[in-house]
Amino acid sequence: MTLPKHVAQNLAETLSDIGLSSSEAKVFTFLLQFQGTQRVSTIARQTRLNRTTLYGILKVLLERGLVSSVEERGVLTYRSIEPASLLEHIERLREKLSQSARKVTSTVSFIEKVRSQSLGTFPAIQLFDGIEGIKQAYEDTITHNPSKEVYGFTGTQAIYDAFDVEWVRAYLVRRTKAGLKWRTIATNSPQSFSLKERDKSESRVTKILPKGYEFEIEIATYEDKVLIASFSKDHPLALLIEDERIARTMCELFRYIDSTLT
Repeated sequence: MTLPKHVAQNLAETLSDIGLSSSEAKVFTFLLQFQGTQRVSTIARQTRLNRTTLYGILKVLLERGLVSSVEERGVLTYRSIEPASLLEHIERLREKLSQSARKVTSTVSFIEKVRSQSLGTFPAIQLFDGIEGIKQAYEDTITHNPSKEVYGFTGTQAIYDAFDVEWVRAYLVRRTKAGLKWRTIATNSPQSFSLKERDKSESRVTKILPKGYEFEIEIATYEDKVLIASFSKDHPLALLIEDERIARTMCELFRYIDSTLT
């Protein structure tokens, strides 16, 4: 019996979330459907993986405790853990990650102090590649922004074209809950006017440029940092520049332009 498509998809996403590759997930999913053991030849035929690759995958699954092996009539066979045990496995991983997070939390301040001492007089520049990288860069506006203030130039339409709407909404909710006050100068677009209508509920002040001034990036200045996110369809990326002089200059530029708009 083959798993229904939606069940197989949910399982594949879950296995990916816990760190299995697509090939490892394929083998585990195949074994999960059987109570008994399966020979390597059967697994290879059903998953269309060559034996050399398959043995490596089975070794990983054995080490992770998702698969066990037993010798039957001189032949090594494999079986998965019970389906219900997968929940226990995920719970153990969750607890392990929680413990790791607690350990990292206790050392972050020390590491940041060491890093700041190593910067000297040079700006610190980080590059975040791709849409997922840009999302990670935006997290810094929430997690490393004690003043809770951001000054930005926003190509609003480009942002909504680049990101899924659910992520944008979730980010805005978390940003608002964190108490950030965002002042932005936005391009003239329907999305910008929609944004402005939600200013009060999202702790923001939006001013909109006249038509004819278009850009497909966002520049956000906060603390001593400047985040530049480019939403190019060919190569989206973000730069996070940490330098007091650059950040101060961008703030002054924002204040001047802001003073010219109503």
